[in-house]
Amino acid sequence: MLKPLASTCVLSCVLLSPLPSYAASSAEALVKVNDTIITQQDYDNYAKARDKHTRSDKIPNKATLIRELLQREVIRQDAVRKGLDQNPEFQRDIKYIEDNLLMAMSMHDYLEKHPIDEAALQREYETQLAGLKIPNEYQIRHILVKTEAEANSIIVDLKQGQPFSQLAKEKSIDSGSANKAGELGWLSQSAVKEFGTVLTTLEIGKYTTTPVQSQYGWHVIQLDGMRQVPPTSFENVKNELLVRLQNQQMNEYVGNLIKTSDIQIIK
Repeated sequence: MLKPLASTCVLSCVLLSPLPSYAASSAEALVKVNDTIITQQDYDNYAKARDKHTRSDKIPNKATLIRELLQREVIRQDAVRKGLDQNPEFQRDIKYIEDNLLMAMSMHDYLEKHPIDEAALQREYETQLAGLKIPNEYQIRHILVKTEAEANSIIVDLKQGQPFSQLAKEKSIDSGSANKAGELGWLSQSAVKEFGTVLTTLEIGKYTTTPVQSQYGWHVIQLDGMRQVPPTSFENVKNELLVRLQNQQMNEYVGNLIKTSDIQIIK
């Protein structure tokens, strides 16, 4: 005996496949529901559409799919008996869905006939790269203290030749970096807003001779290195580039259709 499926499974697949065949030969018939025959072709169409439009990794067996088809068909027949297929809202929705499917198929057909090759993607990548302002990263260390006076005192010590790393270990209240001689690693210019301007003016190996204030306190900063952030590789952005170029193709496609159509704004 066929067990009923959860209604959500049936309803979620309502628009997935064509309606069952009504004049099918008995050789290809799987199930008959009142006067309607569900054929192997109906089953195959439904299985393909279901797989395309559902996200489940679990593939249902044939009995499950036939059960879904049965439930879909009895619901469909009940709707027709009630005259719901003649409902203006239904007709409007069908027209909307039909138009969307036709548009999607037309665009898919256009993209298939105008494929974007690897060379075009590479050219787009190089174009984007040429216009890209590649930011710098800065390797810094700092000494953080509570007051400006303490920071000025540390700057005096540095001018007198005391090692930055030693002063960071002894006097910085940032315990995380103090244990590493003040090292913060590689940071972008925007990582700590207050450091931004300072980092672009410091020479490598030099420290700030004026304390820098932030929400955490007062900093003395030393620049240990600078490098450009490597751009994202072509392989990592290839799919994004493909989508961008396909969108451009679609805009051109639609634009050309509009140009070659006789369009009159009536009202």
